[in-house]
Amino acid sequence: NCKSCSLGKYSITEASNSNYSCILCDKGMFNNLEGSSECQICSDGYISTKLRDTCQACKPGKYSAGINKEDHINCINCPIGKYSETFGANSVSLCISCPEGKWSDFNGLNNSENCNSCKSGYYSNIEASTTEANCKECPSGRYNPYQGAKKLTDCLFAELGRFSLAGLNMSLECEKGKYSSKPGSTDCNLCESGKYSDQYGTIYCKNCPPLSESNSDFTDWVCSENTFEIRNNTYRNCI
Repeated sequence: NCKSCSLGKYSITEASNSNYSCILCDKGMFNNLEGSSECQICSDGYISTKLRDTCQACKPGKYSAGINKEDHINCINCPIGKYSETFGANSVSLCISCPEGKWSDFNGLNNSENCNSCKSGYYSNIEASTTEANCKECPSGRYNPYQGAKKLTDCLFAELGRFSLAGLNMSLECEKGKYSSKPGSTDCNLCESGKYSDQYGTIYCKNCPPLSESNSDFTDWVCSENTFEIRNNTYRNCI
């Protein structure tokens, strides 16, 4: 009795009486019918299996496309800066750009979460970024406590009594003897003569009391020359 070629194989003769005359389908092709005399190229988004009896879908992060059998031997990784969550992706166009605020220098990503986020203190308005160098520092006077910031406006202005330098993830308190009276300060101002600040993060400096002046670092007041200080538990003054 004639025997049919098994799945994944084809025969170049009309009447085969032995499985040994059956030929395995080429890579990139398949045959899912017994006794077939030809194999078919896998559809876009699929590649051939080892047994050539079916085609398997490309996993997320990969795709296949083309009219030739060679196009369906291996799935192709999505390019760097992109990802795909789709099974059986049949075009590179199904590889989605890593969103703004993220980047990737690896190919074949299967999820947007696999794109790296810009560090806190930085932001990026570039899609499909392939390098961390595209993450820009928040400028001086601003800061960003979150990862994955997308735009400059995600960088917050330093609050009153505080300041910020470029690329910081938090604003910093003004030291004693200094103040900041406007948002977005890049540094704190030294108290003027005749004033002082004895606390961190102050918005303005206090006036020295009568007959006194600022000390050398403006963190307190001292009695002026030819006067002396009197104090009790709640009171200080110069006479």
